[in-house]
Amino acid sequence: MSSTYQPCPICKSPTSYQGQSNDPDLTKVVCFQCGLYRYTFEADFEYFQEGLNDAERAKLLSWIYHNQEADILPDIIEDILKLPTPSVPERAEALLQVLGRRFPVVGAVIRGHISSLRSNDPNWNWLYPASYSSNPDELSFFIKDYLDEEMGYLGLTDMNEVYFITPKGWSHLGEMNRSNRNSKQGFVAMPFSKDRKFVYDEGIHMAISQSGYSPLIMRNHEHTNRIDDEVMVQIRRSKFVVADLTLKNDGAYFEAGFALGLGIPVIWVCKKGEKTHFDTRQYNTIFYEDIKISELVPKLMNRILNVVGEPN
Repeated sequence: MSSTYQPCPICKSPTSYQGQSNDPDLTKVVCFQCGLYRYTFEADFEYFQEGLNDAERAKLLSWIYHNQEADILPDIIEDILKLPTPSVPERAEALLQVLGRRFPVVGAVIRGHISSLRSNDPNWNWLYPASYSSNPDELSFFIKDYLDEEMGYLGLTDMNEVYFITPKGWSHLGEMNRSNRNSKQGFVAMPFSKDRKFVYDEGIHMAISQSGYSPLIMRNHEHTNRIDDEVMVQIRRSKFVVADLTLKNDGAYFEAGFALGLGIPVIWVCKKGEKTHFDTRQYNTIFYEDIKISELVPKLMNRILNVVGEPN
């Protein structure tokens, strides 16, 4: 297949580059809005062309935006669409973090005129997946109503034309980054089945503990909040996430994706021989054997200390 510029099959952005990837069954896309991903003909036929409503399309492109270089297959799409959409505050904070990374110079203005927020201005396109927004009204709500008027994290220039991150916004971003940087907590995302409990007890728990961190897995965590809310709270408080992809657990995929969107390091492990949704050429996964679970401990310890370092 020759390289061409044509609309992105997911977000329909007109500035998408498409060409053959290293795998002949996968088409590579570099999209102004979604970023980089690869997809199969089956995914295009079953979902992209007519099988997604606006909300589902927004969820898929947001997942791709926060999980770059993924291979999008039909079963991956099916699992992504089952994942819960983050809450309004979580979507707003994820958007603020993206703005902070895109415009790191204090006082820099954010591209895009305020009057064009609801007009599909391409200057705002990349903000849609950052906030899981499916239409201009949703994006306008997060920027104008929530981050500006409600929280004061964004402000308008004197001419009321373009936004910038306010001192309060930079302070909040700093607090979020400091809480992660000084955290001694390692969040564990994995199946809760009883027959996999030994993987945590004899492998993951020991590796995190011996690295000097405190492992947290939700089945051992006492709380009174809604489980999905508490999961997101604890991921935000963690310095890193260990995600076990064994059994293709939807929760583990969601928790890992949420952490990646926040810029929190994710360390991938999986039972040897299992097929994962992620392309292991892009995600460096530690594979382990059930009968040799003790061998996971030094491998995972080494990965933790090399990726996130020793506790502060």
